[in-house]
Formats: sequence, structure tokens, C-alpha cells
Amino acid sequence: MALALLSQPELMILDEPTNGLDIEATVEVREIILRLAKEKGVTFLVASHLASEIEKMCDKVLVLHEGEMLSFDTKEEALRLHPSLEDYFFGQGAGQEGHRHPVSRGRALGQAGVWLSVVRRMWMETFLSSLSNELFKLRRRKKYLVFLILGCAICVISALRVLFGQLSHRRKCGSRSGAGGLMSSNLTFILLIFLPLMAVMAASDLFVAEQADHTIRFSLMRPVGKGKLFFSKALAVFVLCAVDLGVMYLVTTLAQVVLGGGTAGILTSLGACLLDLVPLAVLILFFCLLNQVGRGSGLTVLLCLVCYIGLLVLGTYLPAVGGLVFTGYLRWHNLWIGITLPFFSLLPRMGLLAGYGLVFGCGGYWLFDRKEA
Repeated sequence: MALALLSQPELMILDEPTNGLDIEATVEVREIILRLAKEKGVTFLVASHLASEIEKMCDKVLVLHEGEMLSFDTKEEALRLHPSLEDYFFGQGAGQEGHRHPVSRGRALGQAGVWLSVVRRMWMETFLSSLSNELFKLRRRKKYLVFLILGCAICVISALRVLFGQLSHRRKCGSRSGAGGLMSSNLTFILLIFLPLMAVMAASDLFVAEQADHTIRFSLMRPVGKGKLFFSKALAVFVLCAVDLGVMYLVTTLAQVVLGGGTAGILTSLGACLLDLVPLAVLILFFCLLNQVGRGSGLTVLLCLVCYIGLLVLGTYLPAVGGLVFTGYLRWHNLWIGITLPFFSLLPRMGLLAGYGLVFGCGGYWLFDRKEA
């Protein structure tokens, strides 16, 4: 089974996998089959004469006789009509209604019955298992926690600066103004500097760094295709950035309330953060694409930063081109909150971001699929 799993199979055919094993080994093999089916999405086709074992591990049951299918049912349906799968097997020769191709009881007893069990799981379960594995890799790297703490500290310092500025203005003018929406004053730093830097480092760790030290081979040995692996890595980077954005929002909002700024602008800032996740996803796919071009981890990080800064500068100094560059929409909330544009005016921009995301995602996967581990 170990040798068969090295080829990343989606289907494994086993003939009497527990035959001749002691009780402990039988239980271990059964648990391996169930675990691989649940966590890795492997489909098992098991041929066995042991009805009790099939009953413990199968989802579907098929009875064959001389190459002819006598019955095919789910285990739940079979056990609904019979007290056990053994009785279900004998029942195929009793001619009950509803079963296909009934044969005589004597013929059924005189021939070797073959049990086929199918343990099948959905595609999504395999993808989620791969995503969980990639997130575990990121959680193990303490540098992301350190950077998050530093980012939160910068947000708090920025909030204090804004608060002191408003207090000074209040003393001079005698007006009372709240410190609402402190998160809005931090969004430029978070969206244009902090989160892109986190995305570059995370994408480099999950792609180029693993390819450089050949640890990506361990991921490829798992029963998951390259497509699922690529997009699970990209989604892991997105989840990391989204969690960081959420934590920084909570820290800034808490600082605003504790420091006497009230609750003004909190919901608006939350909406801005949710809207800005859309262009952030496109930016992450762009970094994942660049990671398939670079060779070394350091050079790839430098390539990503140079390309990102270049696109920002291009959009800043060439306004005519800025509307066509996806980095010009990193502060996506500006189009929805404050100066609100008509919805139909936003459709071309939404289509532009969707097109960039499709190109970056498909291009990154195409290069990843052709890149040797």
C-alpha cells in the first residue's frame, strides 16, 4: 500500500487486504483505509470474502458472480433490508423484489462471492485537507506572528498620533470631535505595505522555498493533484493575510474605544476591510505566479517586490494607465464607500479584476504543473 500511494493514486484496488493478518494488523489496515479515504480523498475498491470487514469500511457494496453484477447498493440500503451484509449476500439468491439479476440460493452458495467496497469522498474534502496542511506550515513559522505583532503596534501608534492630533485641535478650536474611523487612517499602510509584504513572504515559503529544499516532494506524494496543491497554497496565503487584516482591525478598533474615540466609523471600516479582500486575492495570485518563475527564495522575493513597486509607481505617475493596472484597486473600498460610483460604472472594474485573477491563477497553475519538484 505504501508503494502504491507514492504515485498519488485517486483509486486503489485491494484484493483481500486483511487476509492472513492477526487482529491488531487487521484493525490497523482498516483504519489506514478509512483515514486515507477521509483525509486524502482516495477511493478504495476492495475485494473480500469477509462480510464483517466490508461492513466496517465500505460505503457501497457490489456482488459479482462469474463477471456478472448481481447487486449494487449503498451499505445503508443493504442493511435496511437485511440484518447484515452476510444476509444481504445470501438474499441475492432468494429472489427478493428490487434486487437485480437474482440467482438461485444454491448457485449463490456454491460459488465464491466477491465483495467490492467503495470508500469515496468528495473532491472538496481533499482540497480542504491540503489547505489545512499548508496553513499548518505557515503557523509553524514564528516570523508571521512577529510581523503581525509589529503591524498591530504600528496601528496602535498611528491611532495614538491621530488621537493626540484631534485633542490638540479640540483645545485650540474648542470643538468636540470623535476619533472615529481610526482604522481608515491605517488602511493605506496595511493594504499597500504590510499585507503585500506578508503575501510575498508566505508565497515564497510555500512555493520557491519548498522547491529549493525539495520538501515539496512530500506534498506531491500525497494523493492530491497539482491543481489542488497550487490553489490550496494560494488560498493559505490569502487566509493568512485575511486573518492578519482582521486582527489589525480588531486591535485598532479596541484602541479607538479604549482611548475615548467612541464607536464612530467602526462599521464603515469593517466594510472597507471586507471589500479590500477582493483585490488582495488578485495580488496574491500575482505573487504565486511570479513564484513559478523565480529559482531562489531571496531572488523571488526581490522579483515580487520590484514588480509590485513598479506597478504602484506606474499607476501613480501615469494616471491613464493606473486604471488598467490591478494594483490601482488595492484600496477597493474607495470606489464603494465615500465617493460612491454608480453600480454599472463599477462593472468594468470588477470584470478587470476578475480577468486579472483568472489570468494569474491559470498562468500560475500552468507553470506550477510543468515545474519539476
